[in-house]
Amino acid sequence: MNKMNRFTKLQREVISAGRCTSCGACTTFCPRMTRVRSQPNSQTITGLFKGHRTRVSCDECDICYNVCPGSPELDRELLKEQVIGDMRPRILAARINNQKLHKLTHDGGAATAITQQMLSNGQKVAVTVKDKTYPLKTLHTTLRALDEATSAAGTRYGTTPNVLSLHERPDCFIGLGCHTTAIRRAEAEGLIKPPVLIGLFCMRNINYQNLLKILAQVGVNREDATKIRIEENQVKIRTRDDKDNVTIPLEEVSSLFRDECRFCPDPTAELADISIGSIGTEDKWSTIVIRTKRGADLINKLEENGTITTTDEVDSGAIERLIKLKSQ
Repeated sequence: MNKMNRFTKLQREVISAGRCTSCGACTTFCPRMTRVRSQPNSQTITGLFKGHRTRVSCDECDICYNVCPGSPELDRELLKEQVIGDMRPRILAARINNQKLHKLTHDGGAATAITQQMLSNGQKVAVTVKDKTYPLKTLHTTLRALDEATSAAGTRYGTTPNVLSLHERPDCFIGLGCHTTAIRRAEAEGLIKPPVLIGLFCMRNINYQNLLKILAQVGVNREDATKIRIEENQVKIRTRDDKDNVTIPLEEVSSLFRDECRFCPDPTAELADISIGSIGTEDKWSTIVIRTKRGADLINKLEENGTITTTDEVDSGAIERLIKLKSQ
């Protein structure tokens, strides 16, 4: 191991270098770390595995660095080979058949369909939800009851340390590529047997503090802003009464997005069991990429019990262009 202890290395190469995604992985798996003002901090014994290596100094431990998705030393192809194998991805278009839930979703509601299926089986699902007071603020939580499925329906933009939800031992985890990469790294380290991983397409995420500044500039109170959509090179902010809706050209609010996201090479969550997005499919449909046998079994079950409808009508070239664009 390098003479520099791994937390110091994490600070220098990830946190101070502007590569930290705030995914929560290091503070989930390292027994000595916590979060201070949304940043990893090594000061308190905590972590998913309480007692694990607590008597080992940072000079003898490498957990925090080895689970970090922002590490410049990460070999993604090797990790993919270790945890995914050589299964060829299958790409489909999917749409949830529950019309009530479909109306609440951004596109086809595939992630909501999976949430519904898991909860109906009595399983727990880790998701991102909106804050009840400030709807554009995102929170990570674990759902346990079927009637909670609606709380996670629809698209959420925001940076949340979702990996911390593993403390709740969920059966299914829905997050971004940075989250699923961190969990797969932990799996490769032998730290965890991961839940079913659902990865959401993501080009870049929102800086909530900068979002608040933009809301102030356009005269919208943060408690009144209920939804944000990013499409057609525009940022669309919806308010509670729909009277003060705002549309802003994307080029005018570049500060809205996290600088850290520019380092991410994975817009399609390629280490998930199933990846979900909207690129390449028609309006009101979801694009799903099945990457593992576990993912295939889940989608087959959803098809068989009528939870979703699927087709092969997907423009896979659009997905390839998205990946190429992110790598530039």
